[in-house]
Amino acid sequence: MFEPKSYKIVQKPKTNSYTLSIQNGSTHDIYKSISETNILSNVFFDDTEDTVEMIIFTAKKVKSLSVILNEGKLTNQQIIKMIYDLSKQIAYLEINMMSFYGYNLDDIIVINDNTFFIANTKYLAKINAKDYNIYFYKPIDKPYFSSPELIELTKLPAKIDYRANYYSLGALILFCLTNIYIYAELPNEGEDENIKSFLEPINYTKPYWFLKRCFLKDYKKRILLFM
Repeated sequence: MFEPKSYKIVQKPKTNSYTLSIQNGSTHDIYKSISETNILSNVFFDDTEDTVEMIIFTAKKVKSLSVILNEGKLTNQQIIKMIYDLSKQIAYLEINMMSFYGYNLDDIIVINDNTFFIANTKYLAKINAKDYNIYFYKPIDKPYFSSPELIELTKLPAKIDYRANYYSLGALILFCLTNIYIYAELPNEGEDENIKSFLEPINYTKPYWFLKRCFLKDYKKRILLFM
């Protein structure tokens, strides 16, 4: 069993069966984003009176991304699969007018070393249907992997475009690839030349082009496109 603040995973004794229960927030949206995208196959719901309490799945290994990274670097194929899985989950949530605004390493669960999904509602918020912004009316804990737009917020109420999330995801992927924590390195967040130098070790690979699109200074031009 492991139990960060945002979720709990329990293995049924002497089986490959696990339960995932997310502690609070829009849990139904997260569960659906895992099951209906087929990121994780063979998912079963444990519900009570139409409220999903947890999901049940089978696996040989279940770890958080922070544990995986402590054990060593991810392979290039794992990075590519993580980009694919997380982008699919994020796209599903956006269709349902929800978006993350940042991430911590413990938010990402890794199944059998090659399946990745986000299991935290703390940094999940509604997208306003009129202007596609995320609104903040009370203080928030800013996630470890964030965006310049979120970092620069100093007063309430406040808003950021939902595509600020793409920068946050890019910061997470960059860290997994290079061990560079972008906010410790940038004198001014989003400076093109600095970001270009961070990406040099992975020049012209598939993750390189994906990250280039995540880190565009104009958030309206950012996209999650992996090709």
